[in-house]
Amino acid sequence: MALERVTVSRVGGLGLDLAEFECQCGNGGSCSLSDVIEGSNVANTGQFQSGDAPVSVAAVGDPDTLTEGVPTGMVLVDGLNFDATIGELGRFKDCPALAITVKRLTPR
Repeated sequence: MALERVTVSRVGGLGLDLAEFECQCGNGGSCSLSDVIEGSNVANTGQFQSGDAPVSVAAVGDPDTLTEGVPTGMVLVDGLNFDATIGELGRFKDCPALAITVKRLTPR
């Protein structure tokens, strides 16, 4: 498993197409990127792949200039279901850019 941290513009939206997968451990679901939407900010980075699972999100830029209510540190989203992941991403709606860390499964 590899971790990738990518800075993405939020201007015009991220373009994340997330899907929830059921966990067999009884803890609900977990999200991963089901598709990279062509022409989106996520696609324009060239660094996201289908199957990537979001681990954390952070605002990019000077914390003193962030809109009130926007988290100033890293927010963990690893293992959250779809609704909770979207809820956490929504907390950053007024940020011009985000640093998104994803985990990527790699073949042995």
